[in-house]
Amino acid sequence: MPILMTAEIFQAFLKCETKAYLKYPSASGVQSEGSDWQRRLIEDFQQKCAINLRSQFPEDELVGASLPQITENGKHRLMIDCLVQSREIQSSIHALERLTSHGRSKHNPYIPIRFIPSKKVTKHDKLLLAFDALALSMATGKMPPFGKIIHGSEQKNLRVQLAELSNHYALSVHRFRR
Repeated sequence: MPILMTAEIFQAFLKCETKAYLKYPSASGVQSEGSDWQRRLIEDFQQKCAINLRSQFPEDELVGASLPQITENGKHRLMIDCLVQSREIQSSIHALERLTSHGRSKHNPYIPIRFIPSKKVTKHDKLLLAFDALALSMATGKMPPFGKIIHGSEQKNLRVQLAELSNHYALSVHRFRR
Protein backbone atom coordinates (compact mmCIF):
# COMPACT_ATOMS: atom_id res chain seq x y z
CA MET A 1 0.00 0.00 0.00
CA PRO A 2 1.55 3.34 -1.01
CA ILE A 3 2.25 5.92 1.66
CA LEU A 4 0.20 9.09 1.37
CA MET A 5 2.45 11.91 0.15
CA THR A 6 1.85 15.05 2.20
CA ALA A 7 3.14 18.58 1.71
CA GLU A 8 5.13 18.21 4.93
CA ILE A 9 6.94 15.12 3.63
CA PHE A 10 7.55 16.75 0.24
CA GLN A 11 8.90 19.92 1.88
CA ALA A 12 11.26 17.86 4.02
CA PHE A 13 12.42 15.96 0.92
CA LEU A 14 13.30 19.21 -0.84
CA LYS A 15 15.70 19.96 2.02
CA CYS A 16 16.98 16.47 2.83
CA GLU A 17 15.95 12.94 1.80
CA THR A 18 16.71 11.56 5.27
CA LYS A 19 14.56 14.23 6.89
CA ALA A 20 11.70 13.24 4.58
CA TYR A 21 12.08 9.60 5.62
CA LEU A 22 11.85 10.64 9.29
CA LYS A 23 8.53 12.38 8.54
CA TYR A 24 6.96 9.10 7.39
CA PRO A 25 4.32 7.79 9.78
CA SER A 26 6.33 4.60 10.34
CA ALA A 27 9.55 6.43 11.23
CA SER A 28 10.24 7.81 14.67
CA GLY A 29 12.03 11.10 15.12
CA VAL A 30 12.38 13.76 17.76
CA GLN A 31 11.50 17.37 17.00
CA SER A 32 13.98 19.90 18.31
CA GLU A 33 13.03 23.04 20.22
CA GLY A 34 14.44 25.09 17.34
CA SER A 35 12.06 23.50 14.87
CA ASP A 36 9.15 24.15 17.27
CA TRP A 37 10.13 27.83 17.45
CA GLN A 38 10.38 28.06 13.66
CA ARG A 39 7.02 26.29 13.25
CA ARG A 40 5.36 28.80 15.60
CA LEU A 41 6.80 31.73 13.62
CA ILE A 42 5.47 30.26 10.38
CA GLU A 43 2.04 29.60 11.91
CA ASP A 44 1.85 33.18 13.24
CA PHE A 45 2.71 34.56 9.79
CA GLN A 46 0.13 32.31 8.14
CA GLN A 47 -2.53 33.48 10.60
CA LYS A 48 -1.74 37.15 9.85
CA CYS A 49 -1.95 36.50 6.11
CA ALA A 50 -5.27 34.69 6.49
CA ILE A 51 -6.74 37.60 8.48
CA ASN A 52 -5.54 40.10 5.88
CA LEU A 53 -6.86 38.00 2.99
CA ARG A 54 -10.23 37.52 4.70
CA SER A 55 -10.59 41.28 5.03
CA GLN A 56 -10.55 41.58 1.21
CA PHE A 57 -13.72 39.50 0.73
CA PRO A 58 -17.34 39.94 1.87
CA GLU A 59 -18.23 37.68 4.79
CA ASP A 60 -20.74 35.64 2.75
CA GLU A 61 -17.98 34.69 0.26
CA LEU A 62 -15.75 33.14 2.96
CA VAL A 63 -15.89 29.56 4.10
CA GLY A 64 -14.03 27.05 6.20
CA ALA A 65 -15.62 23.87 4.87
CA SER A 66 -14.15 20.98 2.94
CA LEU A 67 -13.44 21.12 -0.79
CA PRO A 68 -16.42 19.00 -1.97
CA GLN A 69 -18.84 21.34 -0.19
CA ILE A 70 -17.22 24.38 -1.78
CA THR A 71 -17.23 23.11 -5.33
CA GLU A 72 -20.86 21.99 -5.13
CA ASN A 73 -22.39 25.40 -4.52
CA GLY A 74 -19.66 27.61 -6.04
CA LYS A 75 -20.74 30.77 -4.22
CA HIS A 76 -17.70 31.03 -1.95
CA ARG A 77 -14.69 32.91 -3.27
CA LEU A 78 -12.20 32.22 -0.49
CA MET A 79 -11.42 29.20 1.63
CA ILE A 80 -8.73 29.27 4.32
CA ASP A 81 -6.78 26.18 5.44
CA CYS A 82 -8.43 23.66 3.15
CA LEU A 83 -7.50 20.00 3.42
CA VAL A 84 -7.40 18.46 -0.07
CA GLN A 85 -6.77 14.74 -0.48
CA SER A 86 -6.79 12.02 -3.10
CA ARG A 87 -5.63 8.42 -2.72
CA GLU A 88 -1.98 9.33 -3.22
CA ILE A 89 -1.55 12.93 -2.13
CA GLN A 90 -2.74 15.24 0.64
CA SER A 91 -2.16 18.92 1.25
CA SER A 92 -3.48 21.46 3.69
CA ILE A 93 -3.65 24.39 1.30
CA HIS A 94 -3.22 27.71 3.07
CA ALA A 95 -5.97 29.33 0.98
CA LEU A 96 -8.04 28.68 -2.13
CA GLU A 97 -9.49 31.52 -4.17
CA ARG A 98 -12.20 31.03 -6.78
CA LEU A 99 -11.58 32.99 -9.95
CA THR A 100 -14.58 35.11 -10.87
CA SER A 101 -14.47 34.57 -14.63
CA HIS A 102 -13.51 31.01 -15.48
CA GLY A 103 -16.52 30.09 -17.66
CA ARG A 104 -16.15 26.66 -19.21
CA SER A 105 -12.40 26.71 -18.93
CA LYS A 106 -10.38 23.51 -18.88
CA HIS A 107 -8.64 24.93 -15.79
CA ASN A 108 -9.73 24.66 -12.19
CA PRO A 109 -11.73 27.70 -11.06
CA TYR A 110 -9.86 27.58 -7.71
CA ILE A 111 -6.26 28.68 -7.34
CA PRO A 112 -4.00 27.72 -4.43
CA ILE A 113 -2.43 30.40 -2.27
CA ARG A 114 0.59 29.71 -0.07
CA PHE A 115 1.84 31.98 2.73
CA ILE A 116 5.65 32.24 2.96
CA PRO A 117 7.16 34.35 5.79
CA SER A 118 10.49 35.05 4.09
CA LYS A 119 11.00 38.12 1.94
CA LYS A 120 12.53 36.11 -0.89
CA VAL A 121 10.53 33.35 -2.61
CA THR A 122 12.66 30.28 -3.37
CA LYS A 123 12.32 27.52 -5.93
CA HIS A 124 11.26 25.21 -3.07
CA ASP A 125 8.44 27.60 -2.16
CA LYS A 126 7.21 27.50 -5.74
CA LEU A 127 7.45 23.69 -5.80
CA LEU A 128 5.34 23.53 -2.64
CA LEU A 129 2.73 25.69 -4.40
CA ALA A 130 2.90 23.22 -7.32
CA PHE A 131 2.34 20.40 -4.81
CA ASP A 132 -0.80 22.18 -3.58
CA ALA A 133 -1.98 22.60 -7.18
CA LEU A 134 -1.37 18.93 -7.91
CA ALA A 135 -3.38 17.88 -4.84
CA LEU A 136 -6.18 20.21 -5.97
CA SER A 137 -6.12 18.87 -9.53
CA MET A 138 -6.15 15.24 -8.36
CA ALA A 139 -9.16 15.98 -6.13
CA THR A 140 -11.14 17.97 -8.72
CA GLY A 141 -9.86 16.72 -12.08
CA LYS A 142 -8.71 20.17 -13.23
CA MET A 143 -5.34 21.89 -12.83
CA PRO A 144 -5.34 25.56 -11.83
CA PRO A 145 -3.61 27.83 -14.37
CA PHE A 146 -1.59 29.65 -11.71
CA GLY A 147 -1.22 30.05 -7.98
CA LYS A 148 -0.22 32.83 -5.62
CA ILE A 149 2.43 33.17 -2.96
CA ILE A 150 1.95 35.84 -0.32
CA HIS A 151 5.35 36.52 1.21
CA GLY A 152 7.42 38.73 3.48
CA SER A 153 6.47 41.15 6.21
CA GLU A 154 4.73 43.37 3.64
CA GLN A 155 2.65 40.37 2.44
CA LYS A 156 3.45 40.93 -1.22
CA ASN A 157 1.63 38.83 -3.85
CA LEU A 158 3.54 36.79 -6.39
CA ARG A 159 1.61 35.13 -9.19
CA VAL A 160 3.23 31.83 -10.19
CA GLN A 161 2.50 30.02 -13.45
CA LEU A 162 2.17 26.35 -12.57
CA ALA A 163 2.85 24.75 -15.96
CA GLU A 164 6.57 25.58 -15.79
CA LEU A 165 6.84 23.97 -12.35
CA SER A 166 5.18 20.68 -13.27
CA ASN A 167 8.32 19.17 -14.82
CA HIS A 168 10.49 20.11 -11.82
CA TYR A 169 7.87 18.71 -9.46
CA ALA A 170 7.50 15.46 -11.42
CA LEU A 171 11.27 14.90 -11.36
CA SER A 172 11.42 15.56 -7.61
CA VAL A 173 8.58 13.16 -6.84
CA HIS A 174 10.06 10.47 -9.11
CA ARG A 175 13.38 10.77 -7.27
CA PHE A 176 11.61 10.67 -3.90
CA ARG A 177 9.55 7.55 -4.70
CA ARG A 178 12.60 5.53 -5.75
